[in-house]
Amino acid sequence: MLLLLVGSAGAYRVPSLAIQAHSPRAALRSPTPSLEAEEEPATSAPEPVAPEPLRPPPAPELEAAMAFGAAYSQAWSGDMSALRQVLDAGASVQTPAWSCSDRDAFESELAQASSFLAQCAPPSLQIISHKKLGERRALVSWMLGVEWPAAWRPRVNILGQTTLELASARGGGGLAVVGVSEEWHQSPLDAALSQLLPKLCDVLGLWSAPTAEHMPAWPAGKGDGYELRRLPPMLCLQCEYTEFGDLLFRDQAPLPPHYAFTGEVKRSEWYNTVTPGILERAAVQIELPGGMTQVGQRRRWIMPLPSRFGDSMDDLPDLSTSGVDEEPPECVTAQSVQHVRRPSQLLAVTRLRGPPSNEAVLSAAVSLARSAEAAGYRVVRSGGQPVLLQLTGEIKCGFNRRKELSMAVWLSVPGLLQTNEVAVVIDQS
Repeated sequence: MLLLLVGSAGAYRVPSLAIQAHSPRAALRSPTPSLEAEEEPATSAPEPVAPEPLRPPPAPELEAAMAFGAAYSQAWSGDMSALRQVLDAGASVQTPAWSCSDRDAFESELAQASSFLAQCAPPSLQIISHKKLGERRALVSWMLGVEWPAAWRPRVNILGQTTLELASARGGGGLAVVGVSEEWHQSPLDAALSQLLPKLCDVLGLWSAPTAEHMPAWPAGKGDGYELRRLPPMLCLQCEYTEFGDLLFRDQAPLPPHYAFTGEVKRSEWYNTVTPGILERAAVQIELPGGMTQVGQRRRWIMPLPSRFGDSMDDLPDLSTSGVDEEPPECVTAQSVQHVRRPSQLLAVTRLRGPPSNEAVLSAAVSLARSAEAAGYRVVRSGGQPVLLQLTGEIKCGFNRRKELSMAVWLSVPGLLQTNEVAVVIDQS
């Protein structure tokens, strides 16, 4: 039997999650005018401010990496002019998809690919980081998001790392790229099977939500009963609250609370959906009057924005009118909803067998943290307990054209076909 939960603003509520974001309002008071002359305070000369120390210019390798990253992003939009300036004419290029002996061959492959993939939506390449590897070598990390021109409009996201071999530019003027070696987080075949083809939840939810794009993660190794994955930096909608009392032990749906849904559902629109659903849980101490504390848990829903929205926060919708309540429900406090830019995280991830009950999730997190620490990793903890992430592959969060969260779908499928995972955060410091 198929169970479908769909959420939208004004229409979706889960009883145990029906919470409202609450922000205290400061009382504004106008000063009472005084008829008596007030003595002006004595003023003193401002103290001299020490000048900021001069920062050394970036290394030539970093400058070349930044120039290549900007040019590569521009090239995926169809403009090869900047790439022609930073790439040497005889540069060799090796990628999982192409092997090019010179710049012209690489530009030709890029032009054909970007033209083909731009039929539904323009490709978007976002630069994640630049790094100097050594003398005349640099690394550029990025994420490419494309929409394959198929009837179901699948979105494919590729994490990549480009290693640059540099040499003095012809005629002087810095360093030029003479060699490019590219690595993806998935092979082209794996990307086609896991992202291009519809997933089970896409087929079962054909009439309720579009095909979801998958949030990629870089494989970083394996351990005893778990695997390591590195999440890239992400721009996301994040809402949270802190619970206490009976809610700590209650099974709850991993769907976001209703105040996160600021958009409307219109059947005439195409929605951009993202999977998996990500719920972060951490033990906290709640301060009480009289200096006392109470054990609580922070639930934080992390909803990555679709890659087609880009990486700028300037044009995201205002969340101040999210329809919040003045008073939170019982056993709930500290609610919020905001757009945030989350940093990269290293996770130890294990598959959860059976339904994601509260007991099963917490037990798996404790066991996973014990295994990771036995292998020498340091697990991030809060309140003495591991910070855990609950990943639900059957959840799709949908955004409308105005970049507002408008819907969420959670499909109930047989236990053997569920993709429920539990992760703990590994300290990278």
